[in-house]
Amino acid sequence: MLLGWRKIRAGIGLGLGASSALAELRSGVDDLRERGLDRTGAPGLARWAGEMPPLRAEQRALASQIALGPLHNCRGSAGAGVLTAVLLVVVVGLGCTQAVTGQQSDRVGPVDEQGRRPISVGKVIKKRQIAPVMSVAHADWLVRPERDVQEQPDRVVKKLQIPEGGTVVDLGAGVGYFTWRLAKAVGDEGKVIAVDIQPGMIDRLRETLEERGVTNVEPVLGSEENPNLPEDAVDLVLVVDVYHELQQPEQTMEYVRRSLKPDGRLVVIEYRKEDPNIPIHPLHKMTVDEVRAELEPMGFEFEELKSFLPTQHIIIFKRRI
Repeated sequence: MLLGWRKIRAGIGLGLGASSALAELRSGVDDLRERGLDRTGAPGLARWAGEMPPLRAEQRALASQIALGPLHNCRGSAGAGVLTAVLLVVVVGLGCTQAVTGQQSDRVGPVDEQGRRPISVGKVIKKRQIAPVMSVAHADWLVRPERDVQEQPDRVVKKLQIPEGGTVVDLGAGVGYFTWRLAKAVGDEGKVIAVDIQPGMIDRLRETLEERGVTNVEPVLGSEENPNLPEDAVDLVLVVDVYHELQQPEQTMEYVRRSLKPDGRLVVIEYRKEDPNIPIHPLHKMTVDEVRAELEPMGFEFEELKSFLPTQHIIIFKRRI
């Protein structure tokens, strides 16, 4: 019975989008179906989930992307629905066993009013599901033509009053949509540290900088925990549509806090979760209260909220001394 699960786990470990990963996933699902997945239904599925060893954080994130994202390679196939169901069980782990059978588990907390279970990250219990990191395969979405109108990047950079000659961090820089604008704001004497955790994004970032002739940017490959920033050296850290995707938010933001000068600022921009008309998946939106509730215990002090953007909050913090 565990053979199917091992194949699914192997597929997740190989990475999202790889043909070998999809082959392992499909093979694992086929094994489970042959052993009566369709006949036994939810209780059997829950039992198999309980036998499955826990996944690491990065594996859960990949499983979330595969299960919740567009299954381009599986749509229309007989196993598509089963694959999605199986992966959702893998993501929630033993929590699925409790949801289906009513048994209690030490690995999950109480269900909130939306039926979600809190995710424990260090000392903070978050009543939200951390969103999967957007793959470099979808990087073109970061430079969609309508983004200039929706997010008004030039106006945002101007309103932040970034000091000329300063040091700025673009955390989760992606393809450099904000990076080159920040580089222009700090001038030739200033510096932008552009951080991303995906080598493919760093490659796209370098292409953007070369095309625009930008030379005052340092691309940095970070990790899920550590953005690799210098301490007490940064005037401003900009985090645009990224905080909700941080897989280890407490660890990452502690490094961010240490990087700021005593008067340095953290600027978090997130889509407005309270507005259902904004066509963004709920996992990729946050309210101001949610952001503050998570960041203030991490050593940041709320300073200002800017609300001139039509779909996003601009939330500004300073380092608590």
